[in-house]
Amino acid sequence: MEPFLGKWQSLPQNNVEFGAFLKATGMSQEQVEGYQKMNSEHPDIVTLTQEGDQFKTHTVCGPVVIEHTFKLGQTFVETMPPENKQCKMTFNLVNGALEDDTEMEGVKMKHSRTVSGDDMTMVMSAGGKSCIRMYKRI
Repeated sequence: MEPFLGKWQSLPQNNVEFGAFLKATGMSQEQVEGYQKMNSEHPDIVTLTQEGDQFKTHTVCGPVVIEHTFKLGQTFVETMPPENKQCKMTFNLVNGALEDDTEMEGVKMKHSRTVSGDDMTMVMSAGGKSCIRMYKRI
């Protein structure tokens, strides 16, 4: 987990692929457009920390703040802003990638993160749609 620890900032991404992914997660077109606008104005700032065998992600994108506290391999349930939807998540390390399997309102998603130096790549998939988000360590 050591390579993932620290603070990361998202880089601009392909809005077509990102929009298709968001739509596949169950967002309405209006929600997709609002999220894309917010994301283009405010890059994600993600901080990943460790305390003992627990990890914490803290993500800020404009007014939206999302936090997850987890242990690898243990499923947990949280309420996700801004829509306050219940989601079930499990984080694991798989061949050097930090992956989470997420289910929200019957929609299954996967996020797979890899790190190379000060670059992190996250591949997000849902409903047969995928997109890539790139991050720089800050």
